[in-house]
Amino acid sequence: MQLLAEHPEGLGINALCRQLDTQKPGLLRILASLTAPGWVIKDPHSLRYRLGYRLLTLGAQALLGPHFQDIAHQGLRQLAQETHETANLGVLDQWQVVFIDQMEGVQAIRLQVRVGSRAPVHCTALGKALSANAPQDVLNALWAMAPYPRFTSHTLCTDGELQDELERVRQQGFAVDGEEHRDGIRCIGAPIRNYHGDVVAAMSISGPTTRIPPAAVSDLAAIVMRIADDVSRQLGYHARSPETIPSAQGDR
Repeated sequence: MQLLAEHPEGLGINALCRQLDTQKPGLLRILASLTAPGWVIKDPHSLRYRLGYRLLTLGAQALLGPHFQDIAHQGLRQLAQETHETANLGVLDQWQVVFIDQMEGVQAIRLQVRVGSRAPVHCTALGKALSANAPQDVLNALWAMAPYPRFTSHTLCTDGELQDELERVRQQGFAVDGEEHRDGIRCIGAPIRNYHGDVVAAMSISGPTTRIPPAAVSDLAAIVMRIADDVSRQLGYHARSPETIPSAQGDR
């Protein structure tokens, strides 16, 4: 696991055998026992192994303090209660968002995401909120990955489009997925910071566009930002003073 931590791009079975100086049959048994519960994941395309979402959850708890999960979960509960929509919590793992907690809304039709599942960063509110505040070297690597996969007709696929979008996220303090990942679904997300000011997680709400039209984005974004700031403040961050939330531009 330490070796995989040193190679976030993942390692194939042969490379693992060489570096660990062990035989393939025994190592495959160990990897199988780690893969089943999610400690390690195997990329179905590259066949490389890398650390899984279960360790991300533990790492988030360790980095943010022993009460992070409780604080964040209470924030999700409040967010779902105030907006009546499903509230999500995610962390960044390279170029994907890992969902580590969720609180369902009270609406009959609601979006459900399995805890531990992943989503791309370029077309999700959580992903934008997280990557907009990433270090420059991480952003440079993200630009180099363009063009990005298209999921709907609204997906931002070029590095120029995404750069403009992330600059807008940094300025207004929240991110919007306007049917960019799934048709008919709109999400609004905001970052969570630790006492150093580093963005370590993000929370969002998600729901059908019939309940979250463009005209409702600004008011809902104010709620998401307020609760994300409250979680950040409980983690030791001095949140920004209340201010006027910029109007959402276009359909995002």
